[in-house]
Amino acid sequence: MRDSLKGLALATGIFSGMAAAEAATIIMPSGSTVWMKMNSTACWNGVTAGADDCIASNKPGPNPPNGIPTSSFTNGTISATTSAQVLPDQVRSFLAGRSAQLTVSMEDTYTVFGTQSGPFNIPVQLNMTGTMRSVNLGTGTSIGHQMVGTTVSAEIGTFNPDSTNDFNESLRVTAFPGASSSFLAPTAAAGAPFSLPFDITASYVLENVLVGGSFTLAFGLTSFVSIGEIDSLNTGHISFVLPEGVFLRSALGGEFGERADPSAVPLPAALPLFATGLGAFGLVAWRRRRMK
Repeated sequence: MRDSLKGLALATGIFSGMAAAEAATIIMPSGSTVWMKMNSTACWNGVTAGADDCIASNKPGPNPPNGIPTSSFTNGTISATTSAQVLPDQVRSFLAGRSAQLTVSMEDTYTVFGTQSGPFNIPVQLNMTGTMRSVNLGTGTSIGHQMVGTTVSAEIGTFNPDSTNDFNESLRVTAFPGASSSFLAPTAAAGAPFSLPFDITASYVLENVLVGGSFTLAFGLTSFVSIGEIDSLNTGHISFVLPEGVFLRSALGGEFGERADPSAVPLPAALPLFATGLGAFGLVAWRRRRMK
C-alpha cells in the first residue's frame, strides 16, 4: 500500500477530496531539474521518523496536468492543502493548514543571443508577492482564525541534484551570498479572519556574460505554515535586465528580452559570422566551377 501511494503521489499528484494520509518517502527522480514537494505532519504515520512526505512532482508546465494539482491530506487531526507549478518564467504555489512545508525548486540553462560585443553584467530577480491568511481552528469561545509561524522565502543559486535519499528540501537550492529574501508573518491572536500581503525579491548579478555563451541558475521558493495559509498562485516572476540587443532562450523553453526581428530564428552572435564564412567559401567554389 505504501509503495502504491508513493507512486500515485509522484506520477499523477491527483487526490480527490481529502485523502487519508499514509507516510511514504518520495525521492526526487535522478536527472530532475524541476522538483516540487510538500511535507506535512498530516502525512506522518506516527511511527517512521521523517516519513512525512505528502506529494511531489518533477513535471514543469501548465497545471493541470503538470506540477502538483490542488491536493488535500489529513491524518484525522491535522490537515493540509497544497498546489504548485513551474513555468520557465514563473513559480506558483499554494499552502494551507497546519504543520506543512512546500518547496518549489527549478534549474534552467540560458543561452545568450544578440549583437552586443564584449562582456556585460545581467541582473536577475525572483520576485514573489502574495497573501498570507489565517485559518479557522474552530468556533469555540477562545478559538477562531489564527496564523502562527507562517513564512515564505525566495532564493537564487545552485541546484543540488542529490536524489539518493530523503533529502532536506530546504537545502535543494543553495543561495548565492545575498541572493535570498524571506518574510515571516507576526503571530496573531485567534479571532476573526485576517490576511497579510507580502512582497519579497531575491536578486543576483551575473558578471562578464558574453553573447554566444550560456549560464545555469537555480530558483527556489519555500513556504512553511505552522498554522496559516500562503497564497502565491499568481506571482513568482523570474526576470533579467538585459543590454539592448541581447535576449535569452532557456532549456525549459522560456525567452527573455526582445529580438530586433521577432520572426528571425535566434543564433548566437558567433554563428552568423561562421555562416558568413561558409557562404564565402561556397561562392569561391562556385566561381572555380564556372572557370573550368
